[in-house]
This record gives sequence, structure tokens and C-alpha cells, in this order.
Amino acid sequence: MNIYMWDKPERPTEAEVKQQVRDSGLEAMRWTGDAHQHWNGHHHSREKTLWCAAGDITFYVDDKPVHLQAGDKMVLPPETIHTADAGANGVVCYESPPVHDNTSTYID
Repeated sequence: MNIYMWDKPERPTEAEVKQQVRDSGLEAMRWTGDAHQHWNGHHHSREKTLWCAAGDITFYVDDKPVHLQAGDKMVLPPETIHTADAGANGVVCYESPPVHDNTSTYID
């Protein structure tokens, strides 16, 4: 897993993060989570790149928290089991490959 933390004093706007996604050359899909929304454990069959565009989210990988805020990016290797919790104000993310590619498998 690779984490890239935003290194400027002010957090970017969603438009600025969207431009970073475009500049990456990857196809990504925008998704949102409500305040304190929880995602159960799951994994993807392909590498997942996720940009936090607004709000914040905490992922748990091997029970270790990875907190992302606007501008932060995470790259998860294939088959990495993870859960997530949106922050108090919800979250907006861009994810590649797009969520609709049916590579997610939820853990019972």
C-alpha cells in the first residue's frame, strides 16, 4: 500500500483534485459517503487508486487506520482487505478503476 499525503498548507478544492485525477491518465469514478458511513470489509481483484477530494475518510488495513483528507491519495494492491469510515462531514472520493467494474468482493 502506498499513501501520498497532501503537502501544501491549504487543502485543495474538489476541482483541483479532479484535475490531478485527469493528469494521472487513469479512468476514475466519483463517489460520496455520508457522515460516519461505514463500509464493511472487502477487497478488489485489481489495484485500487483512490483520491480523497473533500471531507475525510479512514480506511482500516490489517486493523491499522489510514486517515485521508482532501488531496491525499492511496494505492491499494489487489486483494487487500479493507474497511472504511467516512468522517463527520462525509467524504467525496475518486476511485480507479471505476467502482462499476465489478472487481469488489465483500467479506461476510
